[in-house]
Amino acid sequence: MAFTKSALAAIKGPRYLAIIELIQQAMIEGELKENERLPTHRSLAKLLGVTVGTITRAYTEAENKGLVRGEVGRGTYVIPNEFTSPSSLEFLQNTSGKQNYVPSYNDSDSGLNSAGFTYDCTSLAPTSNNGLGLIREALVNSATEEAIDLLFSHSYSQVDDEVRAQFVKLLAMSNIHTSSENLVLTSGAQHALSIIIAGLSEPGDIILTEQLSYPGIQATASRLHRRQVIGIEMDDQGIIPEQLELVCARYKPRFLLTVPNLHNPTGITVPESRREEIVAVARKYDLIIIEDDVYCHLTETPPKAYVSMAPDMTCYVSSMTKSIASGLRTGTIVAPEEYVRRLSATLQSSIWMIAPLMARVNSHLIESGQLPKIFKEERIEIAKRQNLARDIFKDFICSANLEAPYLWLTLPESWTSVEFTEAAQSLDIGVLPSWIFAINKDIAPEAVRITLTGISDINILKQTLESLAELLQ
Repeated sequence: MAFTKSALAAIKGPRYLAIIELIQQAMIEGELKENERLPTHRSLAKLLGVTVGTITRAYTEAENKGLVRGEVGRGTYVIPNEFTSPSSLEFLQNTSGKQNYVPSYNDSDSGLNSAGFTYDCTSLAPTSNNGLGLIREALVNSATEEAIDLLFSHSYSQVDDEVRAQFVKLLAMSNIHTSSENLVLTSGAQHALSIIIAGLSEPGDIILTEQLSYPGIQATASRLHRRQVIGIEMDDQGIIPEQLELVCARYKPRFLLTVPNLHNPTGITVPESRREEIVAVARKYDLIIIEDDVYCHLTETPPKAYVSMAPDMTCYVSSMTKSIASGLRTGTIVAPEEYVRRLSATLQSSIWMIAPLMARVNSHLIESGQLPKIFKEERIEIAKRQNLARDIFKDFICSANLEAPYLWLTLPESWTSVEFTEAAQSLDIGVLPSWIFAINKDIAPEAVRITLTGISDINILKQTLESLAELLQ
């Protein structure tokens, strides 16, 4: 049985998440089968040397993930899921044969609730309130326009056409040239990813992504849609094409979901030559590329986009949440017309339609002509913070793209990412450990992501970064 103290101790991160991994491992190896009862809370707590509360939290989260079901008075039972299927072991292996676990992540994991830190280096948000005045104007304009009744009805198509035209203009600011016929508006980039996965794939299909990936990608693909996720090895230019081809030949995946500009968490921007190699592999194996470009407005001169290189096989996703305000929950998908019809139907089945008022507010922001100025101001502020961080961490190894709102800090050998995160928490500083981002946690590097935009006052940010640097000494 996988439930031993030594097995638990070998897994990094919060204990309740480690217990979920033990459950997943037991399912994969056939030790826990469908409809089998798990140990009681008290017996498993005693077996693993943890509190009953920890087991309760683990079982509750496992139920939220669709792994088990709890029955009052009877216990907790395994239910059919991707880890109990006969092909689970093969699906969840990378080319080295190690298991690919999909980490559970939410804002409260391991105490990583950004609202709980005095010095928050976990949250990604624009550095200033420069866009708020513009948003106020857009709200007023939306409230006073003649077509306001359409913003609160099911008959939104007339206004929607006008909004689409504005978003086409916004995309052109990032050198993405398209038409309204190739555009789908969504309730943010995360929703865009969700409807692409739901609309263009089937349960059990495989999604490839960077070995280090934004936790929202993992949650959407695995937890929400029950797709298999495999991480592809990276170097300092992003996904390694040779590794991508090895995995494609072995697993016949459906998607490559990638963040080529200011990759989260490493800050890497994939050069155009590497993108051409990636496109060649994707075309050879009939992969749909999902290009997640939420940082598009923070890159002044990005390389040619995948959607421009291969428009027939790419779904391009973007939004303004990282450059203007996190609450601007309107995203865009640029896709081939044959995909647009399916994506539009999937959107309708998920939320019927995007919120007309929010879409109209975004449209007014674009119409104002002020966005390029705000984007530039944000880039200047981020570069200032990156230069500050580079100076403070000059004696350490870090990936620090001047346009990225975070840096990826490789820790000295004396630290693990979990230990450093906990040490930072003792100073009331929030950072994110590598296991949060790793698809295959067995090969997660000892590194942390430090966000530079969560603290608005740059002087307080400087003091915070200096405190983190002192920890490393």
